[in-house]
Amino acid sequence: LLASAQAPRAHWPAELRGGATGAPEIPPGLPWLNTPAPLRLAAVRGRPVLLDFFTHGCINCRHTQPDLRRLQAEFPQLVVIG
Repeated sequence: LLASAQAPRAHWPAELRGGATGAPEIPPGLPWLNTPAPLRLAAVRGRPVLLDFFTHGCINCRHTQPDLRRLQAEFPQLVVIG
């Protein structure tokens, strides 16, 4: 995905280009952690997004946290939602 994110959008598969068939907006009113305000898709449009589904009770999920921080440092445009 990261290699694809660096390529011009015209070369991306149609399902990754967004537009009318892009991701639906995040429903309002959901609780958010570690953000000053709820996240809106418009704020991350055009940036690669990594969705990380985890639970704090999962030891393997906890082990990925340093890697996610490293990825965010290495790729400043990357948005990690988890």
